[in-house]
Amino acid sequence: MNKNIVTDANFDFSKIANGAAIRVDPTIIDDLSIGGNHRRNESRSEEFLDSIKTKGILQSLTVRPNPLNKNRLELCAGYGRRNAAIQLGISNVPVVVFHYNDKEALEAQLAENKQRSDISIVDEADLAQSYYSLTNGDLKQAALTLGVSEAVFRDRLQLKRCTEAVLDALADPSTPVTAGHALVLSTFDEKMQNITLDAIIKDPNTYTVKELKIRASKRLLPLANAPFNKTECATCIHNTGEQLSLMAFCDDNDSDQKCSNPACFDKKAKEWVATTRKSAIEEKYGKTILWDVKPESDRIEVKTDAVGEQQYNGGCLNCENKVNVVDDRPMRWGNFLLNQCIDTDCYKQCVRKRQEKEAEEERLQIAADKEKENAQKAAADEKSRLYREMLSGGDCSIKEMHDTVKTIDQGVDDVVKQQQQQIDDVKNEYEITAKQSTGQQQDNRLVLRTASAKRLSNDPQFRMALTLASLAHSTGYKELGSHSSLTQLTATCMKLSIKDIQLHMTRAVEFFAYESEANNATDLMIHVLSQTDDSKTLAKNEWQPTDARLSIYNIAQIKQLCSASGFAVAYEQQNGDGSFDKLFKMKKTDITKKISSFNYDWTDFAPKTLIKQLK
Repeated sequence: MNKNIVTDANFDFSKIANGAAIRVDPTIIDDLSIGGNHRRNESRSEEFLDSIKTKGILQSLTVRPNPLNKNRLELCAGYGRRNAAIQLGISNVPVVVFHYNDKEALEAQLAENKQRSDISIVDEADLAQSYYSLTNGDLKQAALTLGVSEAVFRDRLQLKRCTEAVLDALADPSTPVTAGHALVLSTFDEKMQNITLDAIIKDPNTYTVKELKIRASKRLLPLANAPFNKTECATCIHNTGEQLSLMAFCDDNDSDQKCSNPACFDKKAKEWVATTRKSAIEEKYGKTILWDVKPESDRIEVKTDAVGEQQYNGGCLNCENKVNVVDDRPMRWGNFLLNQCIDTDCYKQCVRKRQEKEAEEERLQIAADKEKENAQKAAADEKSRLYREMLSGGDCSIKEMHDTVKTIDQGVDDVVKQQQQQIDDVKNEYEITAKQSTGQQQDNRLVLRTASAKRLSNDPQFRMALTLASLAHSTGYKELGSHSSLTQLTATCMKLSIKDIQLHMTRAVEFFAYESEANNATDLMIHVLSQTDDSKTLAKNEWQPTDARLSIYNIAQIKQLCSASGFAVAYEQQNGDGSFDKLFKMKKTDITKKISSFNYDWTDFAPKTLIKQLK
C-alpha cells in the first residue's frame, strides 16, 4: 500500500509540510473559496476521460489546506482532472499541498487557466476580472499580467456586466450568441439582457450583432430611472416623451420622458455613482469601492457571529480592509453593500481564531465541570466519613465536624473559582486584528508627534541627546554602540548624563575630523579648511616628507620636490657639490631614508598639487 495515500478522515492538512506530495480522495478537494473563474463548460472529451481511465492522473493537482476546515483541501489548479476523477470513481489522486494564502492560491489558479489551450472568451472575461481584483483595480497592470492590450482587457471586463444566463450562453458553442452580442447586452439592465438573449436564441438571423447595436443605440431609457441630476436633460434634444420601443419583443408602457441617447445616459449614471454616490456613502460609512474592483468571490461580508464580538467591534469596524461596495450597473445604480472585507485571508484567520477560542473555552468548561464534580464527590465522601465517625463515638466533636465541613466546602468553591478564572482568562486574552486606514494612521502619528514636540522640544536632555545622536549617526561614531537608526541612537543618548553627552560629542567631532569616511568627511574638512585665512600655511606645516609619504612618489617626482623646496641647495651645502645628484643614483628606499633623516625645515613647503586642492 502506498504510504503517501491519506485515508484518515480526521487528517490535519494544515500541519503537512509545504510542497508535500501525497494522494487523497478527490471528493475531499473543494473548489477554491475565492476567485470566480471556475469553468462554465466542464464537459470533457471522451479522449480525455479515456486517457485518465487508462493511464490515471499523471500530473498532480495543486491544492492548499482548506482555511476553514483543516480536514479538507481546496483546489488551486487541476479542476478538469479532479472532476474527471470523481466522474470515473477514482479513489485517490496525486496532489501537491502548498500553504498558499488567498492571493497566492488565486495566482496559481490564474496561471493554469491562462495557459489552457481551450480557453474561451468567457474564461478570459473571468480571468480579466480576477486579475483586476488581484491588482486592486489597476487596469494597466492587470492587462499587462493577462498579456492583452488595455482595449481588449476593457472589453473582457465589460463582459462581466452580463448576466450569468448571457455568459453561459456565450460559453456554450451550440448557441448563436457571440461576444459581439454579449458586449451590447452588457449595457442593458438584467431584465432586458435576459429578454434580449431569448430573442437572439429564437431568431438569430434577425438579431445579428449589427442589428442589435442599431436597436441598442436607438432604445429609449426612462429619465425617471436616471440617478443623476437631470437639469441638463430638460432642454436636451435627446429627451422625448414619445412612447416608442424599438425592441419589438418588449412592451414599454412608460409614458414619462425618455432619453434617446443611451450612451450619454449610461456615462452620466456611471459618473454619478463614481463621484456623488460614492462620496456620500464614504462620508457616512467609510471607504467605498466600485463593485467590479472586488467581485463577490473576492470579498466576504463581515459578520459579528463569524469573527466574534470583540474582533468585530475592536478590529473589523475600524479596519482599512472593511469597505462598502457600490454598484454602477444599469438599474442597480448606487445600490451598495456595507461591511465587505477585501482581505479574505485575514477574515478567515479571524474566523478560525474565534473557532479555536470557542473550542478552548468549551474544553476548559468540560474540564472545569469534571473537576467540580470530582471535588464535590470527594467532599461528600469526606463529610460522610466524618459523620460516621461522630456517630460511632469518635474523637470528632460537632463543632470540629462543622469546621471541617466548612473547610471542605471552601475547597470546592476554590476549585470552581480557579477553573472559572482560567475560562475568563481565555475569554479576555484576545488579540484584535485590524489594519488602520492610512488617513487615521497619519493623523494619529501627527497627534503623537505634536504631543512629543511640546513635551521635549525645550528639554535640555532631549536637545543634547538628539544633537549627539545626529552627530554619531552622520559620522559613523560607534562608541555609543551599534545602532541602525537615529531613533535607536537618540533613545540610547537619552539615558546618558549631560556630562557624558558632552564627552561623547567631543569624541564624535574628533572622530569625524580625523577618521570618519561617512558623508564625504574628507571633502568637508578640506572645504572648511579652505575657508580659513591661513589655510595654505596650515597645509604647509602639516606636510612632511616621511618615508611613507615619499613612497607614493617615484624617484623623479621626489627629486623635483627636493629641488622646489630648497632641500637640494641645503643638502649640497652640507655634503658638497654633486652630492644631490649622487643621492638620486641610490635606490628609492635609501633616498627616502636620507631625505627624512636630513635636518631640513620643510615647514614652509608643500607640493603645488596639494595647495591646488584648497579651493
